[in-house]
Amino acid sequence: MTGMNGMLSTFCFRLALVCCCLSTSCSEHERLRDSLSVSIALPLKGQERPLTMYNGGTFHVVLSNTSSKAQNVWEEWCSWGYFSLRFQCTDAHGKTWLLEKRPRDWTKNHASYSTLLPGESLVINVDLADKEVWAGVPSIERNESTFTLKAIYEVEQTDESCTLKAWVGKVESPPLVVTFYP
Repeated sequence: MTGMNGMLSTFCFRLALVCCCLSTSCSEHERLRDSLSVSIALPLKGQERPLTMYNGGTFHVVLSNTSSKAQNVWEEWCSWGYFSLRFQCTDAHGKTWLLEKRPRDWTKNHASYSTLLPGESLVINVDLADKEVWAGVPSIERNESTFTLKAIYEVEQTDESCTLKAWVGKVESPPLVVTFYP
């Protein structure tokens, strides 16, 4: 009986040690949540920020490492990174909704990340006119329409983010008034 109790005690101690180590690594990268910033790169042209939908609706989002440590961020081609970027859109009447990526099938998928060193940025190409990718994009048929757009970059904690020490958290860009053209 003593031998079984000793083995059980050793097993419980080792299990607690493993759990403690795993939670420490996750909580360590939890402290890095405020280490990224996100912004929409859509410059002024005259008095407005135009986004022409017939010409691709393309612009860029810049994800920047504002910390003093390297940050691993999921790549967009894998499911961990694909859904991390979305936009909050508000019309002139105050109605707000999300522009999000549509679900898709994954033929090949594994957790893959890029490392941003301190001060480095990652430029993400966005094509809101691609209706196969983006849902919730306002339909602009005849005249231009003005919306307030805010980028939201959010990654939830997973086993893979803990193991690979990928950034987790949520950051939002400052709101930007954008004029959508058909």
